[in-house]
Amino acid sequence: MSLTLFRFTDEASWIEAGLDIFRGLFRQAPDRKNVERRGGALHIALSGGSTPIALYKAMAADSACSELSNGLDLHFWVGDEREVPAESSERNGKMIQDMLGGGCRWEKRPILHLWPEGDREKACVLYAEELRRAMGDRPVFELVLLGMGQDGHTAGLFTIDDIERGREGEHCLSTDAPSEPRNRMTMSAQLLRNGRTHLVLLKGGGKNAMLEALLAGSVRLPIREVLNGDSRIFQLC
Repeated sequence: MSLTLFRFTDEASWIEAGLDIFRGLFRQAPDRKNVERRGGALHIALSGGSTPIALYKAMAADSACSELSNGLDLHFWVGDEREVPAESSERNGKMIQDMLGGGCRWEKRPILHLWPEGDREKACVLYAEELRRAMGDRPVFELVLLGMGQDGHTAGLFTIDDIERGREGEHCLSTDAPSEPRNRMTMSAQLLRNGRTHLVLLKGGGKNAMLEALLAGSVRLPIREVLNGDSRIFQLC
């Protein structure tokens, strides 16, 4: 695994670096064998929470992203979700839908796959079925966006037990968060690991101790267990 840290001192540069990741991916997609096998479909897993909001807003308004993605069958997936009402502000899918919806200037808007409403166990089954319909039994994302909590968790994976539970080919699982809303549903570590590129987005210095542990590999953390291949960390200091 290649893990590289990039630090930024202003949000504009941090956002621009994130946009460059998307632009490069869209530019190269027509030549990628994985995309060709799926009839031109390109699949990206997005992270929730407040950290990526500014990047999503900028991406939705970016003319280069619009132009480069115009000929692609682009699919966005939500890495994890909370068992709350569909219109709740705590719903990751609603946040992403709002950011990529009203302000989106793209000629061809991406398909956004939202977690089903209601019972989380049933939602996990249905979302896993949707993933299989779109990508087959071994889904692979061209890009996986992640965040990291102060405890080293990522997506809805809070403990090493959560990591281990996803190693039996289970694409989605329910987990329990240490804070409200506690009922979560998430892509498994195995599924999130199936990304050709991973980008971890961080803001502020409150997670520096955990970041150092991640880079050193000295502690087994949920975030480290899902990284694979080309992994980058963009930290806004």
